[in-house]
Amino acid sequence: LYGTLVSEVLGPRQRGEDVLLDIEMVGARNVKAAFPEAVMVFIAPPSLEDLEKRLGRRGDTSEADIAQRLALARDQIAEAQTLFDHLVVNDDLDTAVGRVAGILGVVPNPGGPT
Repeated sequence: LYGTLVSEVLGPRQRGEDVLLDIEMVGARNVKAAFPEAVMVFIAPPSLEDLEKRLGRRGDTSEADIAQRLALARDQIAEAQTLFDHLVVNDDLDTAVGRVAGILGVVPNPGGPT
């Protein structure tokens, strides 16, 4: 019972503004169904092995949770191939931000939020 209200998307869109959503796969499916013109960008880890290392380094995720998240990530990456318009591999943060900015047609602000 959580998510983004449609009114939070429609209001800015009616004013000619872009809306950026950070959403899970269920939300992405719903957005694509409701707004087929939406530009969908999936941010992927360089590999599942890298994702496992990242999760392990955090120190706040159990081995069982890591295994569960890796299985989920495997499924999400497979689905992303058909659901999303663009897949950006987050192998280097600055490079990934630049790729997303290019897709969205914005200029990233070095050292600040984009």
